[in-house]
Amino acid sequence: MKSLQIFAALMLLAFGELAHAGTKSKCDVVRALRNENVQDSEMRDWLCLVKHESAYKYTAKNSNNDGSTDYGIFQLNDRYWCGRGSTKYSKCWQINTYGCGVDFCNDFLNSNIADDTSCAVKIKTCNSFSKWYAWIKHCKGKNLCSKSEYDFSNC
Repeated sequence: MKSLQIFAALMLLAFGELAHAGTKSKCDVVRALRNENVQDSEMRDWLCLVKHESAYKYTAKNSNNDGSTDYGIFQLNDRYWCGRGSTKYSKCWQINTYGCGVDFCNDFLNSNIADDTSCAVKIKTCNSFSKWYAWIKHCKGKNLCSKSEYDFSNC
């Protein structure tokens, strides 16, 4: 009986890990954004964006009605932001024309979200959050301070 209980506990632990496979925590996202010098005053908007774009899944890949695909935790679109060469662009006209200079959009699907975050911050710096429809629908103009799901004080 005891071995059955141990087996059951191990299975629950394994399934719990699988349920979170391919996701980052809120604090992982906060750390990545802080590494890109994002101010805390913007953090709740970023967390709201990530929640509604990918539910914190860095493996998220979604096809759109226009034939394009969104990749990764920030749902970066292949028509605009990735798959356009390895030159790292820094000026807004370059980013808006050529994207973030990532060769393969699938690069945004791995557990290292540093490149995703760098690209997303460049996009936001040039275009505000207006390039993310989920942010417009769920976050823009909302009082995000009143929602505990966007609290990052313990990060």
